[in-house]
Amino acid sequence: MRNVVLIISHKRPQCSTVKALKKAGYGGDWFIVADDMDDTEYEKLYSGHVIRFSKEEYAKKVDTADNFGKMTTPVYARNACFDIAKGKGYDCFALLDDDLNSFVYRYRDGKKLASKKVKNLTQIFDAYCKYVLDSGFACGGFVSAGRLIGGADNPLIKKGGFYYNPTNAYIINTHIEQFGFIGTLWEDSIYCYLNNMTGRIAAAFMPIVISMTSPGSMEDGGNKDLYAASSAYVAESYGNMVIPSFYRWTNGCKSHRFSSNVPRIISERWRKERDAE
Repeated sequence: MRNVVLIISHKRPQCSTVKALKKAGYGGDWFIVADDMDDTEYEKLYSGHVIRFSKEEYAKKVDTADNFGKMTTPVYARNACFDIAKGKGYDCFALLDDDLNSFVYRYRDGKKLASKKVKNLTQIFDAYCKYVLDSGFACGGFVSAGRLIGGADNPLIKKGGFYYNPTNAYIINTHIEQFGFIGTLWEDSIYCYLNNMTGRIAAAFMPIVISMTSPGSMEDGGNKDLYAASSAYVAESYGNMVIPSFYRWTNGCKSHRFSSNVPRIISERWRKERDAE
């Protein structure tokens, strides 16, 4: 089993994810994936750990769900990572954003939500990859800290369950044919929803939790400007375009947001027979 960490980055030489990996004790293969339009000198800072891809090449074949031609979207880099990992013969790859700052083990201790810093991320990452491969998941992932609101009473803590949308820290199975990333905005959620609704499971699961740098405190770079120029309504509209049956308008909605219903595959026992024609 060969695994690798791929970090997509654009004009962020500080790349906090690299520091987070090292602090968490990761010693496996890793690369920063940057486009050829980015003049950041990653090669000088991270010698031997940088892979470039042609953004124009991916712009020709990736579905952005619009005709705006925005070249700052991360959707091209995300799709390039599939080809990079497969081309190098990896079985599983972590697809990480460049603004992560910690990997933490979270667990329930009585009525409190306790935490310990991860120091053996290599072993943990390999264990997650083995689970993803053995289960036939398209994608697994670490849980984002924001999903644990409520502390020890959060369902993910109480039941040790799965969350269907592992944004920011994916662990992707290269042996599963699956949907790639679609859309200038909200491409991360669309990827998870499309694969889940067609039986190619994408899920984040405990106990490892990632934290990210607050978007407001980040320097320029990444796709910060792209999201800053839009609203939640605009971003979520990409999901509505790609999966029209996934959304409904909320009655009395003042902020023009959608209410989403996560599609799931249900048991055959609930199937209703059609009348014979």
